[in-house]
Amino acid sequence: MSSFLHCIYCFVGDLPLCNEARKRLRRIKARVIDLLDTGNRLLAYLYQEHVIGDTDYHCLLTESSMTIRSAMLIDVILRGSERGFACFCDCLGSDVNQAYLVPCLQRGNDVANIIFILILFSSFFIVIFSTYWFCSWWKA
Repeated sequence: MSSFLHCIYCFVGDLPLCNEARKRLRRIKARVIDLLDTGNRLLAYLYQEHVIGDTDYHCLLTESSMTIRSAMLIDVILRGSERGFACFCDCLGSDVNQAYLVPCLQRGNDVANIIFILILFSSFFIVIFSTYWFCSWWKA
């Protein structure tokens, strides 16, 4: 199978990276570039999972500067899909030395989940409080 057809086959059905994640990654790119260790393990995993293609993989491997390699990898992730971003975060999360970067990358989703939980909890509290108030009023 040709490389072009293989890429189409691998990426069919992937959703593009959402704008929120793209904006967040662009905003923290400068900080992440300095902290990211783009060693062969990370690149090999992303290549194996078809997050990065042949050309990008070989360009990244030949780059000697870790900072430039990190910037190039972030650019590839920005052009990629939701699945690619998830694979990138999974690989960072499995590395003890880089796991601290994952919450920084996924912060937007966590904030949305926290807000949802707070709204749900406050609604539950209002129902309980109003029921208690109504029962105490009814007995009086």
